[in-house]
Amino acid sequence: MFINICSLAKTKNRVRAVVALEADLVNNDIDVCVVSESHLKPEMPDAVVTIHNYSIFRRDRSWEGRDMRAKGGVAIYVRNNLKVIGIYRSSLYELIGVTLLLPTGNRMSIYGLYHPPRDNYLESDLLDYLINISDDVLDKYPDTVIVCGGDLNSLDIKHLEELSGWDAMVDFSTRGNACLDNCLTNRIDLFSKCYPFHMLTKTDHMGVILPAGTKLKPMRRKVEFRDCRKHRKEDFHKALAEEDWEDVSQSTNVNDAVNCLERKIMDHMNKCMPTKTVSISSRDPYWMSPLIKSLLKSKSRIARSQKDRLSLINKRISDVICQNRRNFRALVGSRTWWRKTNDISLRNASSSRVTLDNASLTRLNRYFGELCHDDRYVEPTLSFIGDEVDIPSFTEQQVWNALKRIKRTATGPDYIPYWVWNDHAEILTEVITNVWNLSLSSHTWPDSWKRANINPLAKVDLPKEDGDFRGINITPVIARTFEKLVYNSQVKSTVEEILSPTQFAYRQGGELYKRSVNYSEQSTQLLR
Repeated sequence: MFINICSLAKTKNRVRAVVALEADLVNNDIDVCVVSESHLKPEMPDAVVTIHNYSIFRRDRSWEGRDMRAKGGVAIYVRNNLKVIGIYRSSLYELIGVTLLLPTGNRMSIYGLYHPPRDNYLESDLLDYLINISDDVLDKYPDTVIVCGGDLNSLDIKHLEELSGWDAMVDFSTRGNACLDNCLTNRIDLFSKCYPFHMLTKTDHMGVILPAGTKLKPMRRKVEFRDCRKHRKEDFHKALAEEDWEDVSQSTNVNDAVNCLERKIMDHMNKCMPTKTVSISSRDPYWMSPLIKSLLKSKSRIARSQKDRLSLINKRISDVICQNRRNFRALVGSRTWWRKTNDISLRNASSSRVTLDNASLTRLNRYFGELCHDDRYVEPTLSFIGDEVDIPSFTEQQVWNALKRIKRTATGPDYIPYWVWNDHAEILTEVITNVWNLSLSSHTWPDSWKRANINPLAKVDLPKEDGDFRGINITPVIARTFEKLVYNSQVKSTVEEILSPTQFAYRQGGELYKRSVNYSEQSTQLLR
């Protein structure tokens, strides 16, 4: 879709332009939207104009500080299920381009161009510039599909067609009786006929939609989830309360105790909260969750004559949808609000969505394994711990406090989520106390807690090499809790004595402000 929106930040009848644009994108099922005259300034964050399920790429008029005129600018919205492998921003013209890797494996380069009615450059220079960048792309990847469009105003389209071999797709007026907005492509056979549409936002231009000749199918993936609704959690709580933990508490081997503990919990989870598999589409609405998919699947199996069952499941589906919508918009505290805002706006995320296939994941796994392996490593000799050494131990009160302080965090390779330990602390405190004290007294860290899931985190916007990823280790939740308790009770005081008083990072406590003020005063005295 190609539009001239005359400012993404404006409002009409108290409705922001970006909200109206989001409605247009959803209603017309748009994959890529090129926006001319975005009127955005570099100091305006992407969060102001972000759209859910889309990534925005901007080239403001004053980009790189070379052109400080008002208005102008171009931007491109790309649906998140499309993989962006390249971004191009021109320093000479109001031109931005993104290169997509389509699900078919082909490349498509989409360029958004705003050619103002009164410019300060030669039109022939702009035409040569467009041809040069397209030739550079086609020299490397001859099968690349090129689409270029936007508000071109009085640009000589016929001359551009002759020089580039592209075909103009718009043959109707987009503003009054003039055709100011146009798009061109080198593969006209892949697209259907363009058609105009009236945008919801206030503008004197018509929008242009370029449909694909064969529409791409939405990306679908299988998702496995647990049915953790309230009544199932109540059954799980009851099962844990009735379980006999004697074989875990009386075990003399910490590995056997941990394995037995994990097995019992997982057995009850699989029985009370079974896992289900559903198919999630990239074009599902934001409130669509795997649970709703599963309920809709169950509803399809109920005969129409069973009105009571249909009424009950319809109510369940409606309740879950309403809850998902409320949770999506809920503003509970500043921390939660900012977390939701950052997730929606991609403020703290990379500018493109990174997707990895199985081959890439296998290669990354091998790469991280090689980083952690050293042929010269020699296993250290274990120290002898005599009977005279006082072995630390924890009370049930300390363990209960540790379990209740567990916050929402990622699940490790044991597949036991954080809420199992937090919500059932009164049931699991005694058995966890025995396991932790057994680990301390036997000087043994359980083998099960040495496992970790390695999550690749991109260090750059467009990672191309294995070194562009950082491996994040996710160990079991209960193991991390044990580590934290041991550190706070046995190690923290010693470490704090060694650290410099001017070190502020990686230190907990509420006196950071005081330390910063003291450091500022010391620095001021030194300057004096």
